[in-house]
Amino acid sequence: MTVVVLGLVVQDSVPVIDRWVTDSVVVPDRAVHRLLLALSTVTVLGSLVILAAVAVHAWRRRTLGLRDALLCTGLLVACGLLVASQYVFRRPGPAGQPDAFSYPSGHASVAGAFAVTAVVIAAVFARRWLRAVLVVQGTAVLLTMAARVLLAEHYVTDVIGAVLGVCAIGLLWLTAVRRWWV
Repeated sequence: MTVVVLGLVVQDSVPVIDRWVTDSVVVPDRAVHRLLLALSTVTVLGSLVILAAVAVHAWRRRTLGLRDALLCTGLLVACGLLVASQYVFRRPGPAGQPDAFSYPSGHASVAGAFAVTAVVIAAVFARRWLRAVLVVQGTAVLLTMAARVLLAEHYVTDVIGAVLGVCAIGLLWLTAVRRWWV
């Protein structure tokens, strides 16, 4: 609900926090720009690698069955579909993102989808990995968010909305399937 409200609030405006951050961000030189692009790509792909590692670990330990894997895949898809809501809100992005819509951030949504799914798998099927997965995935998502804002491709509210949306979907999904995983 918060994601929808935030999306409606920011749809045609640039709130004070976004304006302040956008005005404070200096468009990076070419080398820093490339580094930030690489960082946002590596962190998203790194989130996927961690998700795959946790899933394979749980599968090999036989704690993650086929039905469980399908439920986790459904969670990943549901979280990933948040990206499509860009076409609902149709918010124009800052100067670095002139050709596409920016709310919610696609990169932050995808990194968040990988992170939430990995955390759910660790929490339910590989408890020993949970703390490490939380730290690594949380760091990857934060770095992705920061890189997108520093590249002037997203506003702060774009990346916050993406992460709030993915977390909400993850909590709803867990609530819905908890009876299978008790």
